[in-house]
Amino acid sequence: MQTSFQDLITAMPDAMFTIATPRLLLTHFNPNEPTHCTLVYDLYNNPEILDADTPSPIPTLEAAKAFIEKGAHNLEKTGYGRY
Repeated sequence: MQTSFQDLITAMPDAMFTIATPRLLLTHFNPNEPTHCTLVYDLYNNPEILDADTPSPIPTLEAAKAFIEKGAHNLEKTGYGRY
């Protein structure tokens, strides 16, 4: 039996899920969360990350927010995230 795209979307975890431990909180990126935008900005301006992962830095926090928004849109549209 072949699984339809809609079945996959329906089976995906809630976008607002969290996994919490005493030292760590895992969530989806949220473009309205300043700490998430700062993390993306810092990662994509780290020379080690730039060499391995992306061709150019993210120049501003606003650009980091747009990057997260684009990723969320792509996840919603295709059911696949960046990794």
